[in-house]
Amino acid sequence: MNDGTFSSKTNIFLEIVSPPNLDLVRPINEVTELLRDELIFEWTSNTAVGNYKLDIATDSLFNEIAYSILTDINFHMPLDSLKANQTYFWRVSAANECGSAVSEIFQFTTETISNIQLLLD
Repeated sequence: MNDGTFSSKTNIFLEIVSPPNLDLVRPINEVTELLRDELIFEWTSNTAVGNYKLDIATDSLFNEIAYSILTDINFHMPLDSLKANQTYFWRVSAANECGSAVSEIFQFTTETISNIQLLLD
């Protein structure tokens, strides 16, 4: 019997995935003499990630964080935050409702500045 009403059944499947592995793009691992005012950090992006956390540390265990920022894009330029002639370690982490991911750790060394340049800074 038809009473004038209509019903329909629809199945909806949602796939929620954990953040993917994060690949660091630049600066490349173990590069030296990086100019601080041209330093840009970049990593792969993914639509499954809402925010990324960039950590820069003076030790490979990240006990001494020199710089950290939460961003929604896959690159960052830390202006005037890093010292000259210093080795740093960097990584990126991401999280969503299903889990988290942390990149491998890269290291780099900033440019050496002579004593004359230090006086001018």
